[in-house]
Amino acid sequence: MQKKLHHKFHTKLISYDQFMEYKLYDENDGYYSENNQELWGTDYMTSPIIHPAFGFLIAKYIYAVWISMNSPSDFSLIEIGGGNLNLTNNIFEGIQDLSSKFADLLNIVVIDRNFKNNLVRHKNIKLINSDNFNLKNITGVIISNELFDALPFKRLRNKNDKFYEIFVNYYNDFEEQELEINYNPFDKYPKDIYSIPGKVFTYSPLQKQIIKDISYGMKSGVVLSIDYGYFFNDLKKNKNLMTDARIIKRQNIVNNFYSEDLVDISSFVNFNLLIDWFREFGFDFMFSDKQTKFLQDLNIANFTKLYLKNAVNMAEALKYIRTLEDLIDDDIFGDYIVLGVSKGLSNFNHNLVLDKLMD
Repeated sequence: MQKKLHHKFHTKLISYDQFMEYKLYDENDGYYSENNQELWGTDYMTSPIIHPAFGFLIAKYIYAVWISMNSPSDFSLIEIGGGNLNLTNNIFEGIQDLSSKFADLLNIVVIDRNFKNNLVRHKNIKLINSDNFNLKNITGVIISNELFDALPFKRLRNKNDKFYEIFVNYYNDFEEQELEINYNPFDKYPKDIYSIPGKVFTYSPLQKQIIKDISYGMKSGVVLSIDYGYFFNDLKKNKNLMTDARIIKRQNIVNNFYSEDLVDISSFVNFNLLIDWFREFGFDFMFSDKQTKFLQDLNIANFTKLYLKNAVNMAEALKYIRTLEDLIDDDIFGDYIVLGVSKGLSNFNHNLVLDKLMD
């Protein structure tokens, strides 16, 4: 790996976002390269894989957004980073169950760098192979599930009122070195939060760029972002909260950043920054909360009761429901946060959409 990095970069010090870009997305050796589909297609758990009800409940939300927007005839569902198509397929099946009229008019696009799409997909679902959002004049819903945490990131530390970026010295066993930087990426937030001794924060310029691209491409609608992350208020309550990154190697979390084995390396997403960036580019804040709360808002309990009531095989039904319970178990998905923002819609909010779900 060091030889490959040597050819890739011309200096011994590389920033973490450069390093992560290589580790994750190099076309030959990266974790998410086509060469390693067998690995990234099976290596980790995410909510759409856990249970199809996740997609169905989001389908209900998208349907309610459409109704809340007075049922426009031109409406799109765009998923960014949905390469295995689990979520999109489950959402579309849910929409078909809810309204054949809406299903017929809905334009569905999935954007990803790579696709592991051996699932049979509906003719309405179009695929775009891209590493950025380049659609224009979109009215509808844009969704990303674990997108932001998979983007390359910088690692920053505050010491003595100064910020230092952590670089990798790949000539010396990937030893970390800190260099002072001349900007404060967290200047909007109280100093006592971002200057916790020893705390390392991840910061991804690509997260901001994607939000900017979405803003330029969206005319009106809602963006749902679901990711592994935290808020600064969480740090006030728990100074030991992880803010740096997680590394998953064949379904186990490990601590070795520099392993030559292929690993899924992802950042803990700072949702305060996401919200500020969405607002900067013209979005209105709607809500943010744990995935558990979001699914409860979508009445996952009633969904479960109806399924159990109509079940023919009780043993299979109980197995189905036990798996469904994982989606609202905070020990499993407690660090997943759902953020909703809107654009081009006046007086539009989360409760307005939920009211339509109850109609």
